[in-house]
Formats: sequence, structure tokens, C-alpha cells
Amino acid sequence: MTAARMWRKLLAARPRIRKSWRDAPGEALTPDAIGAGVDRKAGVGDLSLPEFEARPRWQSTGDGYFPFVATVDGTWWVLRVNAYPDHPAWTLFVNGAKRFDVDVEGVRPAWGRPFGLSVPALEARLTQEVLAPIRGFVAYGSEVGQPCDNPFCCG
Repeated sequence: MTAARMWRKLLAARPRIRKSWRDAPGEALTPDAIGAGVDRKAGVGDLSLPEFEARPRWQSTGDGYFPFVATVDGTWWVLRVNAYPDHPAWTLFVNGAKRFDVDVEGVRPAWGRPFGLSVPALEARLTQEVLAPIRGFVAYGSEVGQPCDNPFCCG
């Protein structure tokens, strides 16, 4: 699948956010449902998602797997592009740790459009430094020790 075709599919799909791919595969929440009395499963994490209120200023890395980064309150945010539609469109990493998965347009308006043409580039040296802690997490699920090995989406 070409990158242009993947982006068209991403933009055309319905927004949703997964609570956790590991604990609730295939189960998704709309952004508005988060914090509206949704029961959390053990180990899923905080579903209040304070990240949705942040206003990141995205920068392009030029990396095919981790194309966008931002600094928010002194922390580095990195978006990993996943093999959509087999997996959520993106995974958000905060300071090198997975925070949550985001499907297509599931981001809040405050996030802007990281994949827009006007996103400035991050300098190469800084890009390498920011991506170093997650460089080994290219395959979906690798950040939790269960990398997808399906040859049709991640192989």
C-alpha cells in the first residue's frame, strides 16, 4: 500500500480511540465517551487522557515509522504510524513510553493536524536523539513485548 493511499484511508475512516489493544482488542471508544463513566480494566491506564487538552506543536522527523514529534510541557511526544486498518492508525509515545493508541481522526482539535503540509521539520540531530528510545518499537505491539508478526500488515 502506498503512503498516499494509506493517508487517504486514514482520513476517510471514522474516529475512535482504543482503550488498550492488549486488554480490549477491537474495543474502541469515541473521544467524547472518555471520562463519561467508562469502567477501566486493570492495567489499561488512565482513561481521562489529559493529552487531549494539550496543544502540541508538531514537527516532522522525516522518519517513515515515527513521522511526527512535539514537545508538550517539557516532554517529548512521538506519533508512530501503524499498519492501518489492521491496527490503530497511530500510537502516541510520551518520553519513550507508550501512552495510548489513536485511530484516524480520534485526536482532539487542539492537536491540530500533524500530517499537514505546513509542519516544520525537526533538525536531524535532535530527531535522532528523540527517536532513539523507541527506535526498536517499529512493529505494532513491540513496545509491550508482543510485536505483530502478521506478514500482511507488519511483516
